[in-house]
Amino acid sequence: MKIGIDARELRRNQMTGIGRFLRNLLYGLLKEDTRNEYFLFGYPDLDFACDAKNLKRMLKKKTFTFLWDQVYLPAAVKKYGIDVFFSPYYKIPFFADCRLILTHHDFTMFSYPEYKKRTLYNLVLRAAMRIFNKRAKKIICESEFTKREMAGYFNLPADKTAVIPVPAGAGFAPCGAERVSRAREKYQLVKPYILYVGNANPHKNIGGLVSAYGLLPQNMKAEYVLALVGAGGSFHAAEGVRSLRYIPDEDLAALYCGAELFVFPSFREGFGLPPLEAMACGCPVISSNSTCMPEILGDACLYFDPRNIEEISSRIAEALNNGELRAGLRRKGTERVKFYAAKNTAAELLDVFKTA
Repeated sequence: MKIGIDARELRRNQMTGIGRFLRNLLYGLLKEDTRNEYFLFGYPDLDFACDAKNLKRMLKKKTFTFLWDQVYLPAAVKKYGIDVFFSPYYKIPFFADCRLILTHHDFTMFSYPEYKKRTLYNLVLRAAMRIFNKRAKKIICESEFTKREMAGYFNLPADKTAVIPVPAGAGFAPCGAERVSRAREKYQLVKPYILYVGNANPHKNIGGLVSAYGLLPQNMKAEYVLALVGAGGSFHAAEGVRSLRYIPDEDLAALYCGAELFVFPSFREGFGLPPLEAMACGCPVISSNSTCMPEILGDACLYFDPRNIEEISSRIAEALNNGELRAGLRRKGTERVKFYAAKNTAAELLDVFKTA
């Protein structure tokens, strides 16, 4: 079977959430599957370190998105005899003559108040999704929560959707003290630190996290800094807060390993990969109790209401003051990530490719 994959998100020094999702799935697939051929369609700066013999990279320079989607990709599918085409987006090459599989990561754009204001945009987007959903042979969601949300927006047969969670990347694992020390020195994290990883979009609730940090007892703020990775510089002015932009995965794993605590305050998620990466690195996790988070993290973390700043702050303080609690969270987190092993995910995805 020839499997085509839209790999435009796998770009050098431009890793996105979708790119991370795709990369983690691909590593698992190519490790477990040596029989099928994989064709990655991407830009010339495609960055995916894998030397699998059944992997081919088909590169074409960036052009208008619509032309890439609906002209180049259908032609490439025909040229290379692709049997199944997998898109990590909600969109697919509509006229491609093969079985098409698309992905819905979440529906935050329709449900979060700040995004719901984009009325015309959302109407057009929902109409496009409806068309692509109907054309696709199979739809992938990362959580049961997202699958239920999708059922509320689109009338689709239940058996058309497969829930396939994302494994933490292979590089996210406990690492030695020397590597942690080098990373902390590189990013000037001299004091012990509380860690957040993710962007600063409104639904991520970074402002709430910074406010909660500000409510910690003075002696605790003097001892710990709050390190925000990927959130940009907008929170840098807050006392005790360090804003770090793009960090390579090798360094990111070391920062997870060196953190006293990982905090995930998001209002809405379709999956939530950073807490799993933190758990895989042996870092204790506390998280919001909203949307899919209890489904994904189970009993391996301490939860809080993301709309209650005082509760976020008290949970942070509780975890930092209790070494036994943090040790328990580490143990449970290490067990929890085993549910998301790359081998299991690869087998589930391969089954979708075969049966779509």
